[in-house]
Amino acid sequence: MSLLVFSVVITAALLHAIWNGLVKSQDNKLLTMTAVVIGAGFVGLVTLPFTGLPHGDSYGYLAIAIIIHIGYQMFLALAYTHGDLSLVYPISRGTAPLLVTIFSILVLGIEFSTLSMLGLGSIIFAVFCMVFSNSSDFNGNGKAIILALITACFIASYSLIDGFGARLAGNAVSFYASLAIINGFGFIAFMAVRKPQNIKLIFISKKMVMLIGGGASFLGFALILWAFTQTSIATVSTLREVSIIFVMLIGVFLFKEKFGIMKMIALAFCLLGLVLLRLN
Repeated sequence: MSLLVFSVVITAALLHAIWNGLVKSQDNKLLTMTAVVIGAGFVGLVTLPFTGLPHGDSYGYLAIAIIIHIGYQMFLALAYTHGDLSLVYPISRGTAPLLVTIFSILVLGIEFSTLSMLGLGSIIFAVFCMVFSNSSDFNGNGKAIILALITACFIASYSLIDGFGARLAGNAVSFYASLAIINGFGFIAFMAVRKPQNIKLIFISKKMVMLIGGGASFLGFALILWAFTQTSIATVSTLREVSIIFVMLIGVFLFKEKFGIMKMIALAFCLLGLVLLRLN
C-alpha cells in the first residue's frame, strides 16, 4: 500500500471517529445522527457541480448502495436505541472488515501477501479486544448485539458495493456525492412524514452538527471510496476500522472513560497492524 493511500485511509478513519464522537457527546443521538446524514447530503449537493455526475455504468451499483445505506442507518439507529455507542460501535465496525475479507478470499478469489494477512489479522484482533473491553455491557443487551451484527452485514455490503461502484463511476467523489444527496434528502422526506417537528429542530439546534459532522462524514466516506479505487477493498475496509482506536482515545481524553488492559492490548495490536500494512 502506497504512503498516499495509507495516509488517506487513516485520515478518513480519524474523520469517522470525530463525527461519531460528536454523536456520542449529544443527548439525542438518533436526532444527531440524522443531522449528520442530512449535512453530508448538503455537502454532496455543493460538491457534485464540480465533479460532474458519475459514469452511467455505476448507476446500478448506486441504486443498490442507496438501499444498503438506508438499511445500515435504520439498523444502526435501532442498535443505538437498545445499546450504548461503546457496545454497538465496536461490534458493528469490527465484524464488517472480517466479513469483507472472507468474501474477498472465498468469492472474489483475491490473494493477500503474508504481511497483508498479518496486518489485517492484527487490526481485526485489536477491534475485538475493544469489543471485549466492554464485555460487562453484554448482560441484558442481546437485542443490541444482534442489531449491531446485522448492521455489520450492511457495512460489509456497502463497502463492497460502494467500492465496485466507485471504480466504475470514473470519479469516486462524484459517486459518493450522488449517494449522499439522495440519502440526505431521503431522510428529510422520511422525517417530514413521520416527525415533521424534528426537521425544524435539526435546522435550528443542530446546525453545527450538520456542518461539522456532515462535513467530516462526507469527506471521510469520499476519501474511503477513492482508496477503494486504488487497492483491495478488504485492506481499506480493515484499515479504516482503526477509527475504533480513535474513538477509544476520544473517549479516554474527552469523556474520561477508563483505559483498561484490553484497550491497551487493542492499541498495541492496532499499531502493529498499521506497521505491517505500511511495510507491505
